[in-house]
Amino acid sequence: MRLFRRRDAGFTIIEVLVALTLLAAVILLVTRAFLTVLSVTSQGGRVTVATALAAKQLEAVRTRVEAQPDRTNWRNEFCAIAAQPTTAFAAPYGAYSYRVLLNDQAVAAAPGQEDLLLPCWSVEWARGGGCVGQPGYAPDCTNDANLTQDDRLRWVTVEVFFQGGGQPVARMTSAIMRGAYHR
Repeated sequence: MRLFRRRDAGFTIIEVLVALTLLAAVILLVTRAFLTVLSVTSQGGRVTVATALAAKQLEAVRTRVEAQPDRTNWRNEFCAIAAQPTTAFAAPYGAYSYRVLLNDQAVAAAPGQEDLLLPCWSVEWARGGGCVGQPGYAPDCTNDANLTQDDRLRWVTVEVFFQGGGQPVARMTSAIMRGAYHR
């Protein structure tokens, strides 16, 4: 009878060890989930900031080019933009840097070549082979002096990187047509 009462009096050491093991496993899983949520939230914050910085820089590029009084200055401003290296943003965004990509395209494409109107680094253009190894270029300003040729569309893309990473965190593209504002 005494032996039976002893069992009813509390937990055995094995029951305590099993309970502690289960508790430790649950704590580890909850901690891992919490860290994953923090990581995803942090990445989302970086993407949000990078997107805002890309939009700001793209508008600055468009404003500089479109503010030119004539086509010659328009072309010269474009060539100056294309010559810029990857540049870091000022504080408090010093961990972010950007580069500007340019791509010159004809406005009218031959039948079946409509993808050529897109910048060569776009997903759609890459389906047809893309421009492997050439994500952007600096336009040849000496051969771009034909101011009567207004059917050129320049794709301007701003890529924003975080802490010098190899892949852009955000990418924003806009098109500017030479001669669209000055006739």
